[in-house]
Amino acid sequence: MDDWDAESARLAARALADGRPTAWFEELYAAGAREEITMPWDRTRPSALLADWLTGSGTGRSAVVVGCGLGADAEFVAAHGFATTAFDISATAVRTARQRYPTSPVDYRTADLFALPDGWAFDLVAFTRAEIDSFAEHGLDPVAIEQVDDGIPRWRAEFLRSAP
Repeated sequence: MDDWDAESARLAARALADGRPTAWFEELYAAGAREEITMPWDRTRPSALLADWLTGSGTGRSAVVVGCGLGADAEFVAAHGFATTAFDISATAVRTARQRYPTSPVDYRTADLFALPDGWAFDLVAFTRAEIDSFAEHGLDPVAIEQVDDGIPRWRAEFLRSAP
């Protein structure tokens, strides 16, 4: 069985050359589901940055986990009381997350970050500043980006979709 990390570079390069820059995610997860490679981003613990940062209760608030993969971060956020929606561009990743957590309160969905359903709004969306800045490169217009310092360094950002 091949390592997913090495395979991801090959698939990503091919997808970019074909003009389908995000297609490789589904191809990679599907290969993992077929056991041709190790399952991509296969972890059961939340990312260290998220676990260090999120310590309080999210009761009464909503959250979204972008690029949820197999669900570890989404389950962590939901365990803190947030009404959690989690999405990934890979249908196989979403299907696998649902299978791993069959009684989960998380609303797992297949979606593209740059073509989200209308009306989505959440209290918590976790990104780094560099990731926030990169949204402008993908058809989103920044309305406001500000640093919020309440003891934990965070960013608040609002974007609108550019007109087609």
